[in-house]
Amino acid sequence: MKHISLLFILSVWLIPAEGFAQEDNNWSFSVGLNAVDFNVSNPYNNPYTSSNNPIAFEGEPFFKDLFERYDMNWNWSAYFFEVRRYTRNNFSLSGRISFNEITEIAPPRVFGENINYNYYNADLGVNYTLFEKGVFEPFIGLGVGITRINGNSQSHLNLSGGLNLWFKNNLGLVINSLYKSSSSSTFYNYFQHNIGLTYRL
Repeated sequence: MKHISLLFILSVWLIPAEGFAQEDNNWSFSVGLNAVDFNVSNPYNNPYTSSNNPIAFEGEPFFKDLFERYDMNWNWSAYFFEVRRYTRNNFSLSGRISFNEITEIAPPRVFGENINYNYYNADLGVNYTLFEKGVFEPFIGLGVGITRINGNSQSHLNLSGGLNLWFKNNLGLVINSLYKSSSSSTFYNYFQHNIGLTYRL
């Protein structure tokens, strides 16, 4: 709850008074695909089902798991939609919803599960644009969210980084990754990677 309160305070501070905001390109809208990758601990058990059978394995180091592609959940119906409001001093506020189907939680080399869970996620965040150079606009972010998997819901703190590549003044490609962390023992922290088109107006 304190994470949500902090985000609310930051959001209020960032909402520009008259004269602070740019007159153009205050909003952007993005749509694309997402991939979900769980950061599984040792021992492994599936927290999203009632049949838990712990399985010992070496665990997944953070950075190794970040670049591991074999246990990612993605498909052509795994969409995300995002709205962003640019405010002042390179900051922006964002809201995002995403959908996916979870078929892998543990890496296949550890345990092959026959699962198919519906995944729903909603996030709110504060983003900071590091710089704008030509077509490149890298950014970092902090936020909160809630994820629902197989009927189980959990709130989490989000850390993110990404890049906008602008083809034109108002049309570009957005690529970003988020790490979603919760202290709950019934929820695995996970990465979400997004790629899509963004339109600024």
